[in-house]
Amino acid sequence: MLQSKRKQFSINSWQRINMRNVSHLLGVELIHNLYNRHLPRINSIRFRNTNTYWKDGQVNSYAPKEEWDFLANWFGKKFLKLDKILLEQIENLLNFDRSFYNNFICLWENLNFKKLDNIDLGMTLIDIQDYTLGELYQVNLIQIEHALTFAIRTLLEKYEKDEKKRNELFSSLITTNIFTETQKEEINFNKIVKLGKNKKINDPIEDKQIFSQIRDHCKDYSFMHCAYGELPYDINFYLNKYKELYRKGTSAEKIIKNINERYRKSLKLLHLLNDKELKTLIPLMIQVGRFRDYNKAQLGKTIKYKLNILDEISRRGLEDRESLNYYLLCEILNLLEKREKVSKKEISVRKNKGVLLVRCEYLEIDKSITNRSLVNSTDRLKGICASRGIAIGKSKVILNKNEASKIKKGDIMIAIGTDFDLVEAIQMSSAVITEEGGLLSHAAVICREMSKPCCIGVGNATKRLRDGMYIKVDANNGIITII
Repeated sequence: MLQSKRKQFSINSWQRINMRNVSHLLGVELIHNLYNRHLPRINSIRFRNTNTYWKDGQVNSYAPKEEWDFLANWFGKKFLKLDKILLEQIENLLNFDRSFYNNFICLWENLNFKKLDNIDLGMTLIDIQDYTLGELYQVNLIQIEHALTFAIRTLLEKYEKDEKKRNELFSSLITTNIFTETQKEEINFNKIVKLGKNKKINDPIEDKQIFSQIRDHCKDYSFMHCAYGELPYDINFYLNKYKELYRKGTSAEKIIKNINERYRKSLKLLHLLNDKELKTLIPLMIQVGRFRDYNKAQLGKTIKYKLNILDEISRRGLEDRESLNYYLLCEILNLLEKREKVSKKEISVRKNKGVLLVRCEYLEIDKSITNRSLVNSTDRLKGICASRGIAIGKSKVILNKNEASKIKKGDIMIAIGTDFDLVEAIQMSSAVITEEGGLLSHAAVICREMSKPCCIGVGNATKRLRDGMYIKVDANNGIITII
């Protein structure tokens, strides 16, 4: 990948890494730095050039398509050969000692930020930002997933020549009976709803015991949904969720039963294939997905410490709270040490025009990446099967969690990608379409958990589909048709 001279890439040669809702620039910096995380024994082949664009509370990040393909090919070959060192190092990564990180979580939880002077407050912010990234994300797991996906698809070509059926086969194999963090929360919350049903309490405010359990659940899980910097859910979110689940009649037992049934089917399928490489790489793919999900939940829980520090800086009168959302880490540190403010004009530019963070090792970056145009229109779109099924419904384009209320029961959700904050919208949908993501992406995992049709990797779906279109999602074949 090393170029003898810098290379210019056109906007159409960039591929989205992901989309996230992030409330502050500190979170954007963390995401941007994440893409260059690597351990030489695992992913020395990695993204060298990335664009991370933040505007209106939403992050979109990209890497050159050439780098995606290069990474899949050469990193993927190491998985195909079951490289001993690679597999050993990934095993070490998945089981690393968390005591250092957990000790700091306890420290931050009990720290009185008001008693810290400005310098100590700044050093604490550095630790929260860097220790979290360094401990939880020693490598960029998206790139491991991408290379693993390439390797497994290559192996599956021996058993299924048809690409659409092969994608469906792959999706069926990536199943586990060990609960994800999202599943754990859903199961625990459904237990609260079950207690309410036994007591015939349809409004949780009317019962002290039910309300107390929901309040405790909010305390335990609300920050889990913050991922890289989204604001946490409040108690009203969970009160409304209780009412919805009470009305729908879901249960923890049903969730657990569905998970176990899918897992048994996947085990049987893997046994029938009887492939040495697949028997190693499929469980590894599942482990990486579970590890990624857990780390994302843990990362979300650290957001409150960053927000507490920003609140404390504002309380000290150094800057208004809203403006602090548009400060980089180094600018916050200069504010704390030297009382240097970012100008109101610059804050206004960042707020209205957005912020573009660029990592450019070998290339000249085409900054018009942020103005990607609509590609050729057609009445049929193609994607990858992430969860089997067929659905017909009205399309709803959801670009952030504030638009989730547009989803009515039976609608088909179209998104760039999803995260914890769109789980309720997925539950209401009859199918999900996303532009980004692999088979371990949030939308893919959640839709498989819920047995909902899901197509991922549908290029420019949020631009080519509009609210109110009647569409058919044939996830089995990765085809979306405008009716």
